[in-house]
Amino acid sequence: MASGSFNRLKALLLILMAIYYANLLVSGEQYHLIGPRLAWLWLFAVGALILMAGAYSLVRPEIAPSRDNAPAGARLWPLLLMAMPMALGTIIPARTLGAEESGVAGIVTALPRAQASRGLISPEQRTTLDWAMAIYDKPEASALDGEAADVIGFVYRDSRMAADQFILARVAVVCCVADAVAVGVVVQSNEGSRFAANSWARVTGTFHSGTLGGKALPVLIADDVAPVQAPEPPYLYP
Repeated sequence: MASGSFNRLKALLLILMAIYYANLLVSGEQYHLIGPRLAWLWLFAVGALILMAGAYSLVRPEIAPSRDNAPAGARLWPLLLMAMPMALGTIIPARTLGAEESGVAGIVTALPRAQASRGLISPEQRTTLDWAMAIYDKPEASALDGEAADVIGFVYRDSRMAADQFILARVAVVCCVADAVAVGVVVQSNEGSRFAANSWARVTGTFHSGTLGGKALPVLIADDVAPVQAPEPPYLYP
């Protein structure tokens, strides 16, 4: 393959990668992988790929280093490796983290405010992340007694829970899914058993002292549990 043709192939691959990442940016699907604070890096990457592709058209074949004597396979393998993430992302679209992944990593019910903070907000506006930080600040089981909550999340269960208990959780992402952590509140409801694991629900109720697996902690006693669609985006971004 001549140097000019090989350069055009590399430029085409870079343009296709730029289009792929730009499409994720426009659709918002990049937030399945990163947090909003890194969105500028995603935009920068799209621009850099376009500039790199354009740079190949500025290199004249007669002054470019010749690799015509190298085996074609040795020249194409690096391009195939570069294209692999894009190909895999197209064939296997990014999926959001949920109850299955949380079961492996565990769900946090108390989180230090130093790790993430949205400031002071009213109880009815608190997410599962906000309640986890509030519980960390006041770990006594009765500390939140009587406080009203209205939260949305996915249903998670494990062997620690009584028949009328489940955890309502959301995944919090600071930079990217590599640092994701599932944060949730323990819910007690006679209706809880009709909600399958990983289904999304909205729970309204009040906190009272309770237990989970023999450990005392605040438990949200549900007044109502209703099915809802997963929010978009499904993650929380501290």
